[in-house]
Amino acid sequence: MEPNGVISFNNPDLKKWNQRLEDEKEVEESKKEEKEDPNKRFERIVESSQPLFRLKTAIPLNPFPTEILIDSFKVEIIFREFLASSQTESILIKEIRDVIVETNPLFATLKIVVNPEHPNNPFTVGYLKKGEALKARRIIQGLVVVTRNALDLTRVDQTDIMEKLEEIGTPVDSLS
Repeated sequence: MEPNGVISFNNPDLKKWNQRLEDEKEVEESKKEEKEDPNKRFERIVESSQPLFRLKTAIPLNPFPTEILIDSFKVEIIFREFLASSQTESILIKEIRDVIVETNPLFATLKIVVNPEHPNNPFTVGYLKKGEALKARRIIQGLVVVTRNALDLTRVDQTDIMEKLEEIGTPVDSLS
């Protein structure tokens, strides 16, 4: 307060007080978001479990192509064995230890290494298009990094997620 009972709006203490009130308001709003409606959280999880990327083995070499589906929580490999028969393996992102792509001039092989105790370690899918296999590796590796750092992908806009995951999953030597 200034003399004669006049309040100065340029008073630094008043500015600090207003900033403190704004900060407290932001904290309260973030707490409300954390305690959001469980139905909204479930809807976001369902939305983020939609496939981010899908690839298949080259059809001319295999009349029953193997398909790989990648979403925010898992990688599914669908091995087609005959007409209407298949075997599906689901690998949780948190179980993945490494993703390896072996390439040759025409095709690529994707290997997903999981816990050593797993009987099918590593999961191997061959005869993939090189570009698709390399993109799948970047996406899976990005998901592994995000999962290990406990980041919540359900809050990320699904249109931006692919680009960000590929950026995170890009090997360091290919950035230079």
